[in-house]
Amino acid sequence: MRTQSALAFAIALALAPFIAADFHYGTAQCSEAGGGYFEGGFILPADSPDLCLAAYDADKPGANIPIDSTHPNAIICGHNVTIGFESLVWFSTDGDSGNCVRTGASPVTCNPPWSECTYTDILSCTSTYCDD
Repeated sequence: MRTQSALAFAIALALAPFIAADFHYGTAQCSEAGGGYFEGGFILPADSPDLCLAAYDADKPGANIPIDSTHPNAIICGHNVTIGFESLVWFSTDGDSGNCVRTGASPVTCNPPWSECTYTDILSCTSTYCDD
């Protein structure tokens, strides 16, 4: 029984950063039926039901971050946030900061209307900004 309890605890502990995340940083590449193509980095609220579809939505905060940015910046949940990709720390113009973890997530594909996108979740960041 102790092995099962220890295993359950280890799994819960490993998943904790993802469950507690208030925003994610990831990249998306989308091909549109008319021949259009775009790619970019996106900072998205963790409560987005589908991060791939959220990244496709051009009206989401974080649209158009250069895909190779080492300091992605966007307005997230009403706050101007910059992520230090190497340091795994985010900071805001409000003077707040917090930690991010690499997710190691595999790319996922989604099919918005007339398109196909591939989204890769890269960082999961904790904050109190999107708790409302």
